[in-house]
Amino acid sequence: MPRLEEAQVLADSEAEATLARAAGWVQKREVVAPYLFDVRLEKGVTVPVKVREAIRAAGPTVRPDLGKAERLNVSLR
Repeated sequence: MPRLEEAQVLADSEAEATLARAAGWVQKREVVAPYLFDVRLEKGVTVPVKVREAIRAAGPTVRPDLGKAERLNVSLR
């Protein structure tokens, strides 16, 4: 998912089976290292429980105009 808001929130009973099915996407190199993480719904908005996922959901923590990304003219957005 490009954005957390677009992700499907799964019940615990569905989550493990869905992660197992993701192995096919990994084989096709469409997905890299999928994993499950806890979320909660606050006023209809999906919010990560842990800070790590909140940071990841916010997007890159580096400036694309500096360092390797700038030298390679790579867009991180």
